[in-house]
Amino acid sequence: MSLQELLNAHVLDPKNTYKMFDLAREYDRLEQGAAAVSFYIRCADLEETDRELQYKCMIYAGLCYDRQGGRNYTVTGLFQHALALLPHRP
Repeated sequence: MSLQELLNAHVLDPKNTYKMFDLAREYDRLEQGAAAVSFYIRCADLEETDRELQYKCMIYAGLCYDRQGGRNYTVTGLFQHALALLPHRP
């Protein structure tokens, strides 16, 4: 899906965390880190049952910050939060 299609889908269902995650991934693919991190964090915060989705959001948000450089504590914190969500996942 294109960015415009993903945005339209999100606007029509703004609480749907799966659509939010897809939008974050597209922003990440386009190297728009600020927008991607915003949607990853919002998605992880709003998701209530799918710990796997929350885990992915924390990992991808950490990778966005890691690409920027100079945000080591932020990256570590996001990865630690992901680990706390699913401690047995590699």
